[in-house]
Amino acid sequence: MYVEYKWVLLLSIVLLSLASYLLIYYPSTMNFYVENPFWNGYKDFVNLFNATPILTRFDFVRILNHISLSNLSSKSKVLVTISYENYTDQEVKLLNKFIINGGTLIVLNDFSSAGNQLLNKLDIGVYFNISGILIDPLYYYKDPHLPKVEAKENNTTYTIILNYASIIEGDISRNEILIRSSRFSYFDVDNSSSWSPEEPTGPFIVGVVKKLGAGKIIIISDPSIWLNAMLNIGDNYVFAKTLLDGKTIYLDQVHIPKSTQEQLRERIIYLISLLNSYGIAPLIIAVFTLIIYRLFLGVKQR
Repeated sequence: MYVEYKWVLLLSIVLLSLASYLLIYYPSTMNFYVENPFWNGYKDFVNLFNATPILTRFDFVRILNHISLSNLSSKSKVLVTISYENYTDQEVKLLNKFIINGGTLIVLNDFSSAGNQLLNKLDIGVYFNISGILIDPLYYYKDPHLPKVEAKENNTTYTIILNYASIIEGDISRNEILIRSSRFSYFDVDNSSSWSPEEPTGPFIVGVVKKLGAGKIIIISDPSIWLNAMLNIGDNYVFAKTLLDGKTIYLDQVHIPKSTQEQLRERIIYLISLLNSYGIAPLIIAVFTLIIYRLFLGVKQR
């Protein structure tokens, strides 16, 4: 029994160590996450545009406060936010101040009500209609759910490829139209992937610009355009470069819900850093080493 017990203990230690190692070092698979190198991540976006990720609400508030208190214009700064989780009143006030002082806020929404909560608090006049999916049976990339849309910026036209996008509605007249779909597109409300007579047809608005004070807010109804797998399709990269080139870019990761893997990873990393800060980690390693030694070498088998 003793021999079996020590092998079970050793196996438990090995498996726990292996699981912790994989959680820490295996790349994240979370949608739109900066550490995700796979098709659905934003790692390429961060690397190509030298964007600074904002990973905690504390840092979100701290960075915006620092920008507003620095007495410098925010004109050279861009904050990209992917709206999945609601914004606090404090965050909305800081974002409003950031825009008014000259900053550019880019709001990307992926079928979440959080984007509309933010737009409503900022009194933009438009909203994301997330009741259906934009489909174009004629102008598309590989699949009608990946429609080709037209973006106009600085008198230049770009062909953007969307990926399961919603549309923007409301008081469009208060905003400048940035991106629109073709007249052949339709809004698939019943999720049938085919047009029904009661479903509206295009063109639809999928991107607008609203000027506020010295800055502006850019609203786009699909964050997938800058995914690793989408960034180099069509003019997606060139369009992003037009909006972001020469700017200091911050990428908000705070308002994206974290996966279970990511939550466990953060807790393990935090625990390790906490142990290191108190100098306890070497002691724990020494204790485990002593236990294994005692089990396998220090005591004779019974």
